[in-house]
Amino acid sequence: MKKRRPRGMETMPLAIKFDYLKVLFSMANVDGDINQLEMMELYRLMGKLKCTSKERIALLKSTGENNDIKNTLDNLLSHDLEQQEKNIVRFSLIKDLLIVMGADYDETLEEVVLFNTIKEELYITDEQLHLTRSEYEEDKQYFKKNIEIYDIKGKAKKTAYQVAGISIPLAFMYANNYFNNPKKRCARKHLTVSSLGKHVLLGVVSLKSIEWLLQKEDRKKSNLDKKLFLECNKIHETAKLYVTRDIIHIQKILSSNQDQFLLQQIKLLKKTVGTLEKTEPKIV
Repeated sequence: MKKRRPRGMETMPLAIKFDYLKVLFSMANVDGDINQLEMMELYRLMGKLKCTSKERIALLKSTGENNDIKNTLDNLLSHDLEQQEKNIVRFSLIKDLLIVMGADYDETLEEVVLFNTIKEELYITDEQLHLTRSEYEEDKQYFKKNIEIYDIKGKAKKTAYQVAGISIPLAFMYANNYFNNPKKRCARKHLTVSSLGKHVLLGVVSLKSIEWLLQKEDRKKSNLDKKLFLECNKIHETAKLYVTRDIIHIQKILSSNQDQFLLQQIKLLKKTVGTLEKTEPKIV
């Protein structure tokens, strides 16, 4: 029998995604209140996993219920998963929990306690957590860091142009001064031509070589960054679309049933879509 190729979180069955996201919603709601920053990250993650409307509404409703996190984790890991897929779930979940916890820049005591409980349930070592947290921190700064790198490269390129640009005029200044001096011209004519050639060659080669190397590296890096940014932007736009659709869906429910919990969710979702509008895409 042919062995099944391990699936990523995006291609796993909806039942697995639902239990996975339910853990993330439990983290956001552990202190009894989900704010728009946490909801924004939850919608980004739902956008990344291509969560359906039915699952999204069920997850929103789950925040008003008492959820047994251990039972949810057991359900998540009891699905038909190969060992490699279980590891994908474990480490993806830990990283996504960090994203939800860090959404509002404040890790509460309740969040830390729950996180440590989940960490133990998933058998995540301190070393593995350290590596995952480092990756999470790097992702947060990725686009900002690369903008700074491009700025440094731009300055380096400008300096290279200046060096090359100065070298060529200096060569001609040297030559002009030399050829206007008959004694020097007669005494060391062969050295004059050689020096002139070296100066001109230095300017041209320096300019073209450095320009070519920088442009080659920039193109490669730029293409990768562009592809990653477009993917992050797609997830970000999907999150906005999901929130908008869910607002409309809940408003239809409220037209016949003025449920107080759903009224609160509408207010939260409206704040969430506004926050998404004013926030740049990021890696999730």
